[in-house]
Amino acid sequence: MKKRFITMLLFSFLFLSSFLINSPAKLSAQSTNEINNVVKLSWDSGFVGELQVTNTGTEPIEEWKLQFDFSGEITGLWCGSITSHEDNHYVVSCMDWNNVINPGETVTVGFVTSTTDNSDGITNISLTDIIDELNQQDLEWQNYSNYLDYQAYQKSFADFFITFYSKFESANPHRIGYQLIEKNPVSKFTSSTYQNVTIPTSDGLSLKGLFFPVENPKGTLVVAHGRATNMHWTIQNVQFLIDNGYQVLLYNARFWNYYNTPEAYAPASYGCDIKDVKSAADYLKTRTDVDASKIGVYGFSAGANKAIVAGGLYDEFKVLVVDGASCFPFFTENDGVYSSMLPPNWFDVRDSIIDLFTQKYNITEDEMKQYDYDIRMDSLTKPVILLQGMNDPYVSLAETQKFYNMADGPKEMYTFENAAHCDAVFTADKDAYETAVISFLDNYLQ
Repeated sequence: MKKRFITMLLFSFLFLSSFLINSPAKLSAQSTNEINNVVKLSWDSGFVGELQVTNTGTEPIEEWKLQFDFSGEITGLWCGSITSHEDNHYVVSCMDWNNVINPGETVTVGFVTSTTDNSDGITNISLTDIIDELNQQDLEWQNYSNYLDYQAYQKSFADFFITFYSKFESANPHRIGYQLIEKNPVSKFTSSTYQNVTIPTSDGLSLKGLFFPVENPKGTLVVAHGRATNMHWTIQNVQFLIDNGYQVLLYNARFWNYYNTPEAYAPASYGCDIKDVKSAADYLKTRTDVDASKIGVYGFSAGANKAIVAGGLYDEFKVLVVDGASCFPFFTENDGVYSSMLPPNWFDVRDSIIDLFTQKYNITEDEMKQYDYDIRMDSLTKPVILLQGMNDPYVSLAETQKFYNMADGPKEMYTFENAAHCDAVFTADKDAYETAVISFLDNYLQ
């Protein structure tokens, strides 16, 4: 059963390649530290000691806790607070005023004991910070998420598909939510001027966004990030747009609203993420510094599929920039692109999935089809540029070529020899990639 489950799981990730992850560098804590245990003063019935914590890493240590074992009694402590003492195990937490230890800095926790046992009796000293705690919460989420997948698969592959599709996307919601959404470290990714904005959705949510204004803009792009990624990680992918006179609106997909409670997330409706792309355009139309006749949509990976559907459905978008989109034949017939991946009974499985979707979201199959990217591309008459890394492990050249052949309007397609999945701007193809996109926008978003 385990082997069969893993096989189907691998197939599922291939099936869901239109929702696969970009892989930019991620922020993480470097909780490297050195702890010195020092006796400052001793006498017959006790001693004064210090635990000196130095951050030897490259990132701040935040909301830290010290843990250690000591058989004696600590009768006084400063520069920290004893939050737990069970048997001989102590937990000491930071104070509000010293809760951050920056790289190279040292924080000292002092204490006095009523025992002759000197500092050699303090053992098993360790330090954790908020990132360690958040990583533990993320591990619990991952275990729960995998359990949901397994339970669903016991029913059917269709149930597994629906469960996978409907879950919170990221495996690390708590840590990433804290490091990026709460702290919003935009300056780590760009020096460009930006504004924090809020995008209201059609069903009452508020999505966090970043707007990058430029003087005398040539146009404005709504940018949709990939599966499990976020707007911060996408800034560097589109920096060249800002540098070349195009305004950019990035936003976090709706699942990020639930980073503290990922288990509570579920799509509000079928296609709600597509409607959110339109909500981003609707927000832009309220701004006096945006020309509503010059709005385009730019997507990466799963965001590229959103761009295809939203660009095809909504008049607000004049052009489409599509990087790393998959064209899996969900409603359309298989044309051979995915032949080696599909099981013999694929179309029966597909029909079961469609039936479950229609029941779950109370919609018809025809209503579902309006959000199908193959169908949308097949009727697209707007200008579109398709971008493909030749080393992409997720999306094949055949898929991008299929999209190109489908489009009926002005269209361009470029491949990049050194690029993998949505990463051309980080490779030797950077100049060629940026030139192709800017030339396309200069021609069509005018």
